Amino acid sequence: METKLSIRIEVLKDGFVHVEIDRQFVIGTTVTPAQTWGIALGPDSNLDEPLPCLWDGDTEQTPILLAEKFPAEYAYLKAKFGRV
Repeated sequence: METKLSIRIEVLKDGFVHVEIDRQFVIGTTVTPAQTWGIALGPDSNLDEPLPCLWDGDTEQTPILLAEKFPAEYAYLKAKFGRV
């Protein structure tokens, strides 16, 4: 079983961004429906710490490191928050 992740970023008016991460499982040729987890990040958020993702039905958090899983979005957020 393979895990497929995707990300969406929405810039909010107050200097924050809303990040949503979708998780799907690929089992053979079958892909499960996406489960979405989201968080609002602000200028003081530590982008180098893993996000504490906890999808519906999970009993433990799945830490997602933006720099590793989504390097382009990580670079965008660093620039957006003035940390380049």
